[in-house]
Amino acid sequence: MALSSSYFTSLSRCCLQNGSPGLRCISTQSGPLYVQLTSSLRAEPLKKKKRADPALEKAREEKKIRRIEKAIRKLEKNEGQLKPIEEVQVSMKLKQEMKLRERPAPQLSNEEVLARRDCELRWGRYKFKQVQAESAIIATALEAQRRALQELRQVSESLWSEAIEQDQFALPFRTYGPMSSLPIKDYEAPDGDYVDVTRKWE
Repeated sequence: MALSSSYFTSLSRCCLQNGSPGLRCISTQSGPLYVQLTSSLRAEPLKKKKRADPALEKAREEKKIRRIEKAIRKLEKNEGQLKPIEEVQVSMKLKQEMKLRERPAPQLSNEEVLARRDCELRWGRYKFKQVQAESAIIATALEAQRRALQELRQVSESLWSEAIEQDQFALPFRTYGPMSSLPIKDYEAPDGDYVDVTRKWE
């Protein structure tokens, strides 16, 4: 029940007389007899603990011990076996169809073997000549560049120094700052949860 402050101001002290000869006083003053209003406390009565059957508890403990011993025996039996990897593990269906999927290598005649060998030799000679021609073109370009820089240096030292500087726009190369920033001092990371989907073999 809510009471206004003006009521307690006008009536600072109220004496209630009960059946006992003494008086019980309720006061709103700041002394030891002031009224205290507390929040309502709701609680459920404590449930009585059921008395467990000792035989039933013993049976549960024995069952738990047997389960642990069985797991230990299973681990000892599978000791040394590697955990299977799903990416490289062959399914049972493919293992059963292995004989059906086998294809014997075709038997090549002598003419076919010689023709393939000759084709490989001609291809090797062609690639060797191609590499030699490209190397000669690169060597010629480098020699021409060296002679041009030498002549330019004799004409002007400043132009030569500018010519040998690295060109920043020659290659479309662009970099960005560090991807991992420095840790923030006194930063509290937000709580989060995740679902661990890692398979376990026990």
